[in-house]
Amino acid sequence: MLTLINILIIFFLFLIIYQLFLANRVIEGLSSDQDDPLVLSKENEANINVLNKRVDKLDGVNEKITDLTNNNDNLQSQINDMTEQIQEIAENQPAMNPPSPDEDENNTT
Repeated sequence: MLTLINILIIFFLFLIIYQLFLANRVIEGLSSDQDDPLVLSKENEANINVLNKRVDKLDGVNEKITDLTNNNDNLQSQINDMTEQIQEIAENQPAMNPPSPDEDENNTT
């Protein structure tokens, strides 16, 4: 059992040393091999053009959202009016009293 512990200690020491060795060789993934400002400016221009095209597609969305909001407000006011009308009808209905148990007994005999 002592050998198993020694093997595990050696294994983990090897992993730690290996990671320390690799830590000095890390290269960032976002570094650019092309440091030419002209190339970078052209890439930025292309990216800006793509983003402008996407934003131009979204121009009509604002109008649609405004229309939907107006429709929603109209529907809500219609629902409120219908609710008020139903309440008025319910208040004007004659009260229906269920027959009392005494009346039921008189009818059955």
